[in-house]
Amino acid sequence: LVAEVERKEKRRADLEIESLLCRINPHFLMNSLYTIHWLAVERGEEELDRLVLALNRLLCYNIGKAGMATTLGEELESLDEYLVLQRSRYDFEYSIDVPPDEGLLRARMPRFVLQPLVENALVHGAAGSGRIAVRVAPLGPPGGGLEIAIEDDGPGMSAERLLELMEEGRAGGGARAGAGMGIGLRYVKRVLESFYGGRACLELESAVGKGTRARMRLPGPERRVAV
Repeated sequence: LVAEVERKEKRRADLEIESLLCRINPHFLMNSLYTIHWLAVERGEEELDRLVLALNRLLCYNIGKAGMATTLGEELESLDEYLVLQRSRYDFEYSIDVPPDEGLLRARMPRFVLQPLVENALVHGAAGSGRIAVRVAPLGPPGGGLEIAIEDDGPGMSAERLLELMEEGRAGGGARAGAGMGIGLRYVKRVLESFYGGRACLELESAVGKGTRARMRLPGPERRVAV
């Protein structure tokens, strides 16, 4: 019994250290990026400075915040930072279309679910003079939920490949999922399931030569009726 207690205490201490490292490492990385930022400013490297600041803001949002919940506005701001960075590498255009509704931008949603889908659209679709469009629309009355569509004009895929991809996203996908779109879809599906408890929906539509569209339907908060 004493030995078991000692093992549990050792494990608890190890977990505490791991937790502290998880908090320290992002902080160290962000401080290092700020150092590069000031060096770029001093040397007049405006493009490098812009990219470093975009990366720092993106990391601060993705790994520097606690908790899963965010707002649509914050998620879109982070997505824009990500796309700014990617345009320094790939040749593509993008647009983010949101109705002019402050209430919509304050809608609660899980954090870091748009970037994996946009990355799929970029790497497998729009990279190389392509285009990505992100469109947001309300579902039903105010507070009733969101529909977010991510479209690319890339080569698209066959119905067979689309089905295979969705199966990878559902079941874990084996070896292929870790290297392709499946792992991103699987992550997003699990986050939506955890956050909404089965009330959200993620769909893929594609055709060869006609691009691909990922569409999320996110419900509003559950309404409880007093009895």
